[in-house]
Amino acid sequence: MNKLIITLSLIILFINNTKCVNITGADLSCVEALGVKTQDTLLISTNVKSTLCSTPPAVCTSDGQITAIQINQKNRIQKLLWTDLQCLSSLNTFYGYNLAIDASFFYYPLSTIKRIFIYTSNIMSITQPLPLVDYFFFGMADSTAFYASYLKNVKEFYVDQLLNFQHDGDQTGSRLEKLTIICNTLPPFQTYSNLKTLDFTMGDSFSALSLNQNSGGLINLVDISFKSQYTIYIDFPTTFSNSSLNFTRLNIENQIFFNKPTNYIDLSNNNQMNIIINLKSVGNAFNIDGKFPFKGLPKSIDTLYITTGNFSTIPNQSLIENVTYLTLVNLNMFGTLPQNFFTKKTKMVNFGGNNLTGTIDDSWCSLPTLVIMENQLSGNLPNCFYCYLNDSTIYSRFTKNLFSNHYSNATCDYSQMFVSKLITDGSNVTLIGKNVGFYTYNIKTTPSIIFTTNNYNDSFSGKFSTSLDRSTKSVEIRFLIPGINFTVSISDTPPQITTVSQNENEFTIDGSFFSYDPSSIDLLMGNEKCNITSSTFYQIRCSINYPVIDWGEKQMGLIVDNKKSSFGFYLNYTKVTCSDNCNGNGICDDHTGNCQCFIEWTTYQNQLCNVSNQYVSSSSKVSQKDGGVIDIYGWFGDIHNYPYVLVEGENKTIISITNDTIALSIGPGKGSKNLKVVQNDIEWFGVIYPYLEPLLLCPDNCGGSEKGVCNSTNGECKCSSGWTGLDCKSSTALNSGTSKTVVQSTGSTTISNQDIGYLVLINSISEIDFNNNVVPNSIVNLLGNWRLMNKNGSISTFEIKENNNTMITMIIEQVETSNKQFNFAGNQFTINNGGFKISLLISNWKFKNNLNTLQIQMSTEISLTETNIDSSCGPDSVEYFSNSDDISNNINYLKITKNGQSLFGRFQDKMLSDGRPTTVLAKLENSENGKPKIITISLPHCANQCILDPDFSLLVSFSNSCSNENKRSWVLPVAIVVPIVTVSIIIVVSIILIKKNSIKIRIGLNSIKMKRKN
Repeated sequence: MNKLIITLSLIILFINNTKCVNITGADLSCVEALGVKTQDTLLISTNVKSTLCSTPPAVCTSDGQITAIQINQKNRIQKLLWTDLQCLSSLNTFYGYNLAIDASFFYYPLSTIKRIFIYTSNIMSITQPLPLVDYFFFGMADSTAFYASYLKNVKEFYVDQLLNFQHDGDQTGSRLEKLTIICNTLPPFQTYSNLKTLDFTMGDSFSALSLNQNSGGLINLVDISFKSQYTIYIDFPTTFSNSSLNFTRLNIENQIFFNKPTNYIDLSNNNQMNIIINLKSVGNAFNIDGKFPFKGLPKSIDTLYITTGNFSTIPNQSLIENVTYLTLVNLNMFGTLPQNFFTKKTKMVNFGGNNLTGTIDDSWCSLPTLVIMENQLSGNLPNCFYCYLNDSTIYSRFTKNLFSNHYSNATCDYSQMFVSKLITDGSNVTLIGKNVGFYTYNIKTTPSIIFTTNNYNDSFSGKFSTSLDRSTKSVEIRFLIPGINFTVSISDTPPQITTVSQNENEFTIDGSFFSYDPSSIDLLMGNEKCNITSSTFYQIRCSINYPVIDWGEKQMGLIVDNKKSSFGFYLNYTKVTCSDNCNGNGICDDHTGNCQCFIEWTTYQNQLCNVSNQYVSSSSKVSQKDGGVIDIYGWFGDIHNYPYVLVEGENKTIISITNDTIALSIGPGKGSKNLKVVQNDIEWFGVIYPYLEPLLLCPDNCGGSEKGVCNSTNGECKCSSGWTGLDCKSSTALNSGTSKTVVQSTGSTTISNQDIGYLVLINSISEIDFNNNVVPNSIVNLLGNWRLMNKNGSISTFEIKENNNTMITMIIEQVETSNKQFNFAGNQFTINNGGFKISLLISNWKFKNNLNTLQIQMSTEISLTETNIDSSCGPDSVEYFSNSDDISNNINYLKITKNGQSLFGRFQDKMLSDGRPTTVLAKLENSENGKPKIITISLPHCANQCILDPDFSLLVSFSNSCSNENKRSWVLPVAIVVPIVTVSIIIVVSIILIKKNSIKIRIGLNSIKMKRKN
């Protein structure tokens, strides 16, 4: 084997240094004489002049001078002498076979000789120091003692026979740099000051003890190799854990197996660069409890090669992160391939011939070379490998596994590999893509680019082979394997769109200057992001959410690698059917495929619009003293499985139950009651006010007994002579004139006397969810949107009709000639001459959720010019009063005073919800002077119709300090600007909790204790 290596080296040397030349002059005569003496076949050839220099290992100069010659002596009668060769004046290298020589031939060569190779000869031993040469090969050693001092003049010594090598003292000063020997003991090499390379083969009787005793001599060596002619077991040399190690290559192979180490081996103290460690056939004992026996490796390790052993698992990644080329083969390793196992430094990992299972993840794609043959890996190979299985080299790296896509005829498309961009800088080019392979020779382009460097991480670098035409805007690229073409832009041209086609929620955009990389593309179809499903230079496919709800003329916005384009197109919505046709209890939205259930129904689990949307909207009232039977109104459906009602946790017997009414009996009490209604496994929770108020309060106690008397039945004041107003605090003497009401065609109402005017508006209606938040897109702005439908004397009727068939009607009735009595929701009340009443009807409101409620906003404002302000008339004020002490913060009466003039507003404590009286709350949101007065009114969930009935009147308040001149000297023109403000209010309708298999609803008026405002 060693001779073969030397022969190959000579052949390579010959190829690199020999030219076809003829031998000339004295060298030719010398060769012919040598041929005659030795009968060497080549030298006696008639063509030796022309053939010698071209036959290795002979070497000649360009002018025919021989510098290296080989002689195979066939005639051994005459001994070969150096004098036979001195005629070759340029000779420096000699090779000899079958030589018949004197012993002195070893020791006294020509002065020009630097390399001597004696393969076979009649001399079998060396008995004195060798001459001053660079290389000496000795191929026929016998058992004669060979002393180290014989090598003091030689730089490299090679013997391929077992040598009886004897260490004979200090070798300091020896020229020996490289030693290749076969011995049965390891000599001590501490004093070999120039020795850097040792290639040591253990003989058949090698003493392992000598290795332990003399391994200290290996510390200064740079290149260490151990082999064995026979199977041998040794301890891993502890010297290699020494802090002063200098080796850059450690090679142990050829039947050398390691014993089980007692401790982990630490090689981290070796600070040399680019270290190579080859441990071939380490044996089954070389581990610690089945684990990798090293606890530290050199920081700059280029190669770690370990084969044929028994490690139970792959070594920890942190231990081998500095290895550039890692080979752990036939080591019986189990487990899976870790993710992100290697670093940027790693160039190759070979885990062949183990027992690894699982799959290969994409993190391995950035590794230049992965060899994983002969394991138990399964699943699909990542596309970075799969796309190149047609390359036999790559295919072989994954053989003998269980992969489901390990095909030699693998094909790939643009979804599996692509070129994303070409970055140009003059003639320099960088190709960037995904799964673009490993070899530069696999890429061909037009115009031609010569790629020279694989940057890894899906990138190659190269140069244009010729100068580019300025008109060149793109490059055609072909990957020979797997045989796929790309067109890639090298210009600033933005994406060019020619057509857009739609198939339901999927779109195809044709054009050019797009990209194969979906991540470099941003695409908006109208206002919706279109998710890229595939893309090339010429086409993009994408999809938006299904179903497509929007439609009409749209603008498409396209960005490719930060280059923008736009394109107009028509967007079609997709018609989607609803399951079971919503069971006849709803309307199918064919834009979304969702059922819009009728108000009485809801969807629960897979029952589309087929479950009663249970709720309570109101209740009747009974005496606080006696109690009695109350009716709970709402929607309960036609199926009543296991119904029961709890009032304050007490089970009440249900007297009767229909689809809209539950009758039950309650005892005496007052205030609110917690209510729980259960049927069909659906629970509803809420609060009701089931008791009649025995006495109703009047505003400000009617000004005292001298000014009026309170009618506690309806909460209305009966004023004494000389007094008027809702609170009997306005003098009739000051109000002898008549206030005037003007209804504008816009739906606003101005009430004024000869001194002042107020503007009263209904601003908006909003839908409120159970968290008291305004439902998005639910606000109906009423200002400026009213349509005057009819004006019949003092009654004006306005309407607003929404697109969803919701009808909002406002009826304003002016009281023009005399006081007038009204009856609404069971309340009787009187409006003075000059006042007005507003009836607001909301019909067929399309709630977005059956659990939502409504909120009304009203406002009034007054402004005076500075010349008409009389501060002597007393302070401006806002006062509000409630009919009940049981409800706080509620407004039944509102009094706004400005400059001695008061606007009275009355808000009934009841309204009609689907034809039934129910309690309603009004609240003043802003009472600061100089700002619009905002009143919010909370309405319940009216499935069919809500009716509200407030009224207003204007009176002059009494003040002794007001001067007569300022009281009736002008008529105020009122200019009102009312902001449409959404104000969060306390809604007394529905708080719904949906939990598990139940719908829990809280509905009713909050228990508000109303304090009288003075």
